[in-house]
Amino acid sequence: MCPDVSPMKDFDMNQFLGTWYVIQKTITGYRCIQHQITPLENEREYKISQVSPIDLLDKLLLKNEHTYAGFLVANAACPARMKVHYAFSIGEEAYIVVTTDYETYAAVVECTVAGRTATILSRTQSLSEFRLDELRAMLEKFCIRINDLSTISHKDCPRDNIRGLNIQIDHDLLSPDKYQKESDAMWRNLNQAIQDALNNGAKVK
Repeated sequence: MCPDVSPMKDFDMNQFLGTWYVIQKTITGYRCIQHQITPLENEREYKISQVSPIDLLDKLLLKNEHTYAGFLVANAACPARMKVHYAFSIGEEAYIVVTTDYETYAAVVECTVAGRTATILSRTQSLSEFRLDELRAMLEKFCIRINDLSTISHKDCPRDNIRGLNIQIDHDLLSPDKYQKESDAMWRNLNQAIQDALNNGAKVK
């Protein structure tokens, strides 16, 4: 998938692990997005978690954190070209790291049968305009529409040292029973959180 997208040469997944802040991403309304990549037991297998607040609860001024996880498998011959399967998604996608210095920035292209998306990552909550321009120019070579990249705000993110709702959708949802159980629990927690916020006089921003 996406054979025209060139993966980074001499990529070291061990250095790529950890927390990344999403600085720009193809068409999204979310804010405060983090990606957390951790190793699993089997070689070349990793968990990728996208952490962000849910928009509706955010507007109700209710602190919340939503974790949406996927399962990454690296290619032995080309580690920067991976397969990813997200919870609740159908089929696998290509996850291709096109560049990173591991300590500051990274750019990733994801490909599905429906098309391709891009994400610009940073180890901190911002990147210089010079670096952003450089990464966008590289992504444009892989047929990424730069005007479709949304800038992700990390201002007043509702996660640090504050109690609140934590909804986790794990990558391990292979059985229909577990899928249904996780889905039911998520909606119960979400409905309860909204009701609690309304009962406490929360107003939508």
